[in-house]
Amino acid sequence: MSLSLRSASESVIFAALRNGDVRRAIDLLLQTYQDEVYGYCARLVGNTDAGAVYQRVLVVAIDDLPNLIGDMSVRAWIFGIARSAVTYHHRRARRGHPQLLDPDYIPVTGPSDATTRPGNVRHGAGRTARDGRVKDALGQLDPSMQEVLQLTLWHGLRLTEVAHVTGRSLAAVRTLAAHGLSQIALVLNRPEAPPS
Repeated sequence: MSLSLRSASESVIFAALRNGDVRRAIDLLLQTYQDEVYGYCARLVGNTDAGAVYQRVLVVAIDDLPNLIGDMSVRAWIFGIARSAVTYHHRRARRGHPQLLDPDYIPVTGPSDATTRPGNVRHGAGRTARDGRVKDALGQLDPSMQEVLQLTLWHGLRLTEVAHVTGRSLAAVRTLAAHGLSQIALVLNRPEAPPS
């Protein structure tokens, strides 16, 4: 079996599955990814609906977990399920309220203060201002670029995994990532307007 394992927890999940201990694999899956996947759902559907969407992710993941084998990492697999659940939620909402969501819109936001990685301690006003500029630059990107950058930079998926999760070709994902990073660099390299 050729697996692209990215962490010790993923290897333990796969070992539990190989041994037929699905309950242990589910426990490990929840311990490892629960907060991160819930945060991803909350950013994309809002806090009010995040619980329901996350429950849908869990139902699908638990049902499909015994079949998890191959070259996909557990992280990419669970985020693929989460993305599908978010898409389903927005489609269902759009059917009830067509004016709420453009059919081509992919609802993605950048990182929030609550999801800043451990160890990324804020250092004074300069850091806060730069963080604000990064968020503003992300907000100016096409939603497809935002999604690719969010999955790679904030959730640690490889570009091949992002291609699988989003249903795009690897070449398209590479292009979106490169153009998104270039646009962010352009925005960040522009001189800031002096305070008036």
